[in-house]
Amino acid sequence: MSYKQINDTKFVLVHAGMTTYDNGDISEVQTEDFMIWAREDFYRGRYVNDKQIIIFGHNPVKTIHGKWEIWHGENKICIDCGAAYGGKLACLRLDDMKEFYI
Repeated sequence: MSYKQINDTKFVLVHAGMTTYDNGDISEVQTEDFMIWAREDFYRGRYVNDKQIIIFGHNPVKTIHGKWEIWHGENKICIDCGAAYGGKLACLRLDDMKEFYI
């Protein structure tokens, strides 16, 4: 897990997901296993925090919303566009949220 601050927004970058609470706080205790292997319990769960966005992969976006395009959820963004499965290689420029695909 790492952090990137751009303007007033803090991005949390993680492989698969994080333990979160309904009030938008990230738990102080993160398990390595969950950050590597999280699936639906993370990306379908509620996470609201106007100043913090979690960016993750490991979950091909097509399984989340049916398309090989970056998925924007409620303060969560999945960038795994399935390049290993016939999808696209995706990049998200955090400065302006512009998306790039190959």
